[in-house]
Amino acid sequence: MSGRAALRVGDQFRLDERLHTVVGLSGTLVRLADEAGRASLVLLPHLLAAEGFEFLGQRDGSPVVAPFALLDTVPPQEAEKATAWERHLLELESGRQSGIGAGTGPRPE
Repeated sequence: MSGRAALRVGDQFRLDERLHTVVGLSGTLVRLADEAGRASLVLLPHLLAAEGFEFLGQRDGSPVVAPFALLDTVPPQEAEKATAWERHLLELESGRQSGIGAGTGPRPE
């Protein structure tokens, strides 16, 4: 990787004759999107050791947007709906309404 110390969101490389862009990093896990929009997740050591790995540099043009930031790109009414669904799903998982302290037990319903 020509002396660079880290892989960064927006970096591009060629692997298996396809162009890939780094769209997320978490520890040694690298989330990728290829030129067809297919997502994948790979361990960094495996990626760097892969035969044919060719680092190309930073993506040109607009910055890569992390998936959690995509909500900022939708109309406000749709973002409000998505946020309401998120609260509902979190309540389904935990049994607690959003904003209720962790010491409070789940709702009986």
